[in-house]
Amino acid sequence: MKSTKKLLPCITALILILSLIFTSCGSPDVTLKTKISVLSTVSGDYTDNGFHVINKDNMIFVTQSGLIELYYDKTTGAVAVKETSEGKFWYSMPLASDDESESRAYVLSAVLSKDGKKYILNSQDNSVAFSSFEFKPVSNGLQVTYNMASDKDSAVNGPQGDTPYASVTVSYILSDGVMDVKVNCGDIKVSDGYALEKINLLSYFGAEKDFSEGDFILLPDGSGSLMMSDSKSDYPEKSFKVYGSDPAVKDVTENESKINASALLGFFGMKQQNSAFVALITKGDTIASVDSVQKSSGDKYDRAGTSYTITDVSYVGSGSKMTKYVGTQYSGEINVCYRFLTNKNASYSGMAIACREQLIRNSVLSTRTVTSSAHLPFALTILGTAQKSGGRYVSLTTFDQAYDLLNMLKAKSVNNITVRYCGVLDGANNQELLSGASTIKKLGGKKSFENLKQYITTQKFEMYGDVSTVIFSTGENSDKSARDMSGKKLTVETPDKFSALSKKNTTESYALALSKIEKNITDYVNSTSDFAFDGYCVNDAGSLLYSDFSMIGQNRDTAVQTVSKGIEKLSNGHDLMICGGNFYLLKNADFVSGLSYDTAYPQSDSYSSVPFVEMILHGISDYTMAPVNLADDSETAFLKSLEYGAIPSYEWYCSKTGKSELDEKYSYENQLNSAAEKYQTADSVLGNLRNARMTAHYKVQDGVYCTEYNNSIIIYFNYNDTAVTVNSLTVEPKSAMRVN
Repeated sequence: MKSTKKLLPCITALILILSLIFTSCGSPDVTLKTKISVLSTVSGDYTDNGFHVINKDNMIFVTQSGLIELYYDKTTGAVAVKETSEGKFWYSMPLASDDESESRAYVLSAVLSKDGKKYILNSQDNSVAFSSFEFKPVSNGLQVTYNMASDKDSAVNGPQGDTPYASVTVSYILSDGVMDVKVNCGDIKVSDGYALEKINLLSYFGAEKDFSEGDFILLPDGSGSLMMSDSKSDYPEKSFKVYGSDPAVKDVTENESKINASALLGFFGMKQQNSAFVALITKGDTIASVDSVQKSSGDKYDRAGTSYTITDVSYVGSGSKMTKYVGTQYSGEINVCYRFLTNKNASYSGMAIACREQLIRNSVLSTRTVTSSAHLPFALTILGTAQKSGGRYVSLTTFDQAYDLLNMLKAKSVNNITVRYCGVLDGANNQELLSGASTIKKLGGKKSFENLKQYITTQKFEMYGDVSTVIFSTGENSDKSARDMSGKKLTVETPDKFSALSKKNTTESYALALSKIEKNITDYVNSTSDFAFDGYCVNDAGSLLYSDFSMIGQNRDTAVQTVSKGIEKLSNGHDLMICGGNFYLLKNADFVSGLSYDTAYPQSDSYSSVPFVEMILHGISDYTMAPVNLADDSETAFLKSLEYGAIPSYEWYCSKTGKSELDEKYSYENQLNSAAEKYQTADSVLGNLRNARMTAHYKVQDGVYCTEYNNSIIIYFNYNDTAVTVNSLTVEPKSAMRVN
């Protein structure tokens, strides 16, 4: 018995150590790892309809700025903004009416989790109904604190026992005719043991169930999209993760059929008759999503708002083998800037102009303009090499062939060319770590490269070397990779355009540890004297943003600062092209490659793409859409790129591969003449507009659109198979007409 007693403390200690090992982080920045057998969601009880609507009689005036006034409903903790020139009120919850049936609206909601349960709380049922909200006047606005809990005692007095509880303060500040809605996440309080996964903010601001013709909600799908009010959709609930999803945070609980939609910029807007607002996420964008709901989903309103991932939570595995990883709570700020528009400005064109002004004011975009030129550039992506199965390289376009190709284009009066040269560095289309990557010898020697550079300089063309700055091919440097929440090396899969050669549909790359990005770029720049490009195209960081759980505090907010600082090293003394277009990298960009006129959600008569992002960028930076030769309908793709104010773009190689599915798309031989002809059309339509601002875009009639520029130039685009008449002008089928 004595020996057994001596062993008991040792056994207990061993059990405790094993328990700590199990519940400790998979990575340094993971606070909890635990196994859960089932995941369920618990919603609070619905209270009284009166807590979910605004009563005009209960509103008090708070402050004003410019043409807007702020009001507060003291019984519901909701706010309203009045635009005084039109007398239009924008309510944060629907206005009470005699025929108002049950409303589920709220100002704020929160999703908390503990073990295998998620708890949904909202400001109305879990705070206002318990009288546990507080109002505080502040300079130029007000603060409202919502103490939310599943029971009244906890809501009023703080969490009692094992109760889900969250206290969130929302500030509404007016200045310069703008409303800023703010949350300082460092001040959020949550009951012990719970993770605050997400908050939804002002999801019902401007929510409406009665509409006028032409009313819409603007969403950040692709380059921008319009969801017409009171319409139906197969996807009545839409969500757009700003800058895309975080590959380091995996969630097996997400519906596999859900569309994974991303946003280049956190914006949305709403038009109702002669009034509109546009909202821009200026802080907290890296953790944000833009969400919309249509009446056809069973909801009572068409509406849009934002949500924020406050704590990264990763669910991995399935069933009883599911593991939950919990990260640290975001402690930064959230800020959504609302700008209110009327009459002619109450359009998506007016919204784009307002966003552009705000982005320049916030130093997200540069104040510079594109340098004008006699001719529009022809954007040509040259594919240098590709990897075959087994890792061997196949030469697609040598430096000498590139020289000859540019000569051929020049001979066809293509007088301004911007080249993006891909597949130049070790790894080709799946590049090795940038700091140690060398130019692939199959492309030619230094003399051939210098001849190409000299020709480009003499002709006043531009050339960008394509580089991967944050991802690299899986291989010897795997110890330099970032880590996901489980502690595994973070990998990223991308479609392989050369699958006919590689025999693989995707390429797998490592994501580089955030702490190594700046040195990775600096080492490359310092080692490229023999094959130095005058400009560089960043092919990854403009569309990929990730957390790195190999170190504490390396979240997506930190990643933006780290990546931006690294890219600055690349742009010092060099022109910069960004592929993808996430706005956090665009301030120093001379060129943005690969914007889209497609949308993630299917288009229809009531859901369509608009050039919202292009209206912001035009005149500040050159940009392209997807290459014309890769489109299913190249004629429509070319016309659409002109409508969106884009530089015409092609992607070619010179040496045929023997794979018809590749050669038909990428070989220049059968495309050279038609591309040169299309370029002449583009040059005549857009040639001297590179530094102009796009001031309006609208649909004229079915299949006919109009783009206007600030120097009074109007361009009509006819996608129909027959000619149309617009303002006594005949626009031929499948063509553009410029009117000065």
